Amino acid sequence: MSPRPAGEADKVGNRYESAWIVQHVLYVLQGGAESITVEDVGERGEGSEFTLRRSGAIEVHQVKRQQGNANAWTVASMRAKGIWAAAARHAEAGRHFHFVSTVPARPMQELSDRARRSASPAEFLEHWLSDGLRVPFDELASDTVFGSVETAWKTLRLLWVELYDEQNLVRTNAALAGLLLQGAPGALAAVGLGDLVVQNLGVRFDAAAIGARLGAYGLQRALTGLEDGQGARVRALTAGWLDGIRRQLVRPFIPRAEAGELVELLAGPGRLFLLTGPAGGGKSSVLHEVASKPGAPVLGFRLDRLDAFTSTTDLGTLLELGTSPVSALAAVAGNAPCVLIVDQIDAVSLVSGRMPKSFDAIADLVHEASAFPEMRVVLTCRKFDADHDHRIRALTDGLRARRVEVAELSDAQVAKAVADMGLDGE
Repeated sequence: MSPRPAGEADKVGNRYESAWIVQHVLYVLQGGAESITVEDVGERGEGSEFTLRRSGAIEVHQVKRQQGNANAWTVASMRAKGIWAAAARHAEAGRHFHFVSTVPARPMQELSDRARRSASPAEFLEHWLSDGLRVPFDELASDTVFGSVETAWKTLRLLWVELYDEQNLVRTNAALAGLLLQGAPGALAAVGLGDLVVQNLGVRFDAAAIGARLGAYGLQRALTGLEDGQGARVRALTAGWLDGIRRQLVRPFIPRAEAGELVELLAGPGRLFLLTGPAGGGKSSVLHEVASKPGAPVLGFRLDRLDAFTSTTDLGTLLELGTSPVSALAAVAGNAPCVLIVDQIDAVSLVSGRMPKSFDAIADLVHEASAFPEMRVVLTCRKFDADHDHRIRALTDGLRARRVEVAELSDAQVAKAVADMGLDGE
């Protein structure tokens, strides 16, 4: 089949739609899906931006950035946009229908989840349809939408309502592209992928077909972290950072309870952690204890000894990684758990840092890491900056970071340390 004329490219729509498409092109390259067809042909392309084949199932995705100035979708507003008609048609054909937006459609999201949990329409009505969901479901089952309880239930079981922020999508795409492609920084590589699919609407792309067209954009599939020596660079950078900490610690080392707390948190579902304490209060000792434990790959570095930077790629260049630290660590870890430690972020603090303009790049770094479900991020900062820099608070509060506060050593810990060093505590 020949690519569609470039003049039809405007069908792809806005930047939000393009970002969602690019993310799934990257998933195909990553092996998370078998193929993608943007603006599919025939009946599959009606009411959807693209078709995705994944794990033997067929998904169609419809993307609506928002509904005018409304802050949420309703049954009526989705009907007006033809979303329910498209969902019913694709569900009847056995396809999963994904509705994606920047604003929520909470009742529909809850109804679809509960429909999948129930074994039949009768069970759904009796056990899963709470009072708060009765009105929207009755609307769906009415003649103006699906026409029956059974059709509404069956369609909801194949409906997936997804909420994504546009900027986070763009950052995620940059991180994934930086990991999977070489020839340009991640953000530019993602833009190239977007143009690639726009110029080939209706073409079914698997990973091989995408790879065959990358050369036209100066891109190629990246080598794995082990193949290109990235693993050695990550290990060397982290070893140098740990050596710098080790030289500053008293000996014998003083175990800190906060290290055990942080290790336990890293094994849980949280993604972002903030380690705080006073200057010289033991944050480095905690990090040394955590990062020295065998287990998941760790990439650690400190910011206060670097020059200013304006992007995650610039930061990676300063660290001699050749790419964003997130992409470098992900290349080494693959899909396995890993930990990124950014030490001394007070260096970019608006309150007392010497390069506050670099803070945005650190925020981007944290958002990039969200593209990798098994990656955990630990930020360390003086308590004063964490409490008084509104940007640090907004970043960590907005992403629900778990905070670990390093306490002062107890009298018993000090006495034991003095005794272990062979000194007279009197």
